[in-house]
Amino acid sequence: MIQQTSMEAYESLYDDLGDMQKIVFDVIEEYNNVCNQDISMILGIPINCVTGRVKELRDLGFVCQNGFKENDNGRRVMRWRVR
Repeated sequence: MIQQTSMEAYESLYDDLGDMQKIVFDVIEEYNNVCNQDISMILGIPINCVTGRVKELRDLGFVCQNGFKENDNGRRVMRWRVR
């Protein structure tokens, strides 16, 4: 069970995210196990608008790697999930 103080701290940090960070985070949270290309396709935005936001979310501890998958180009890419 999550402590109330932990939830409040999380919500406070989430509120400090930029708009695109929140949008990308929400996609990762909803779809789970998505790669950058998946996020780009879901949002209908260029992948270069996604990769930076994912790195920022990773650096802030909001998301983490969740294995690998093969993308549409046959390349091995990381999948992301919410911590």
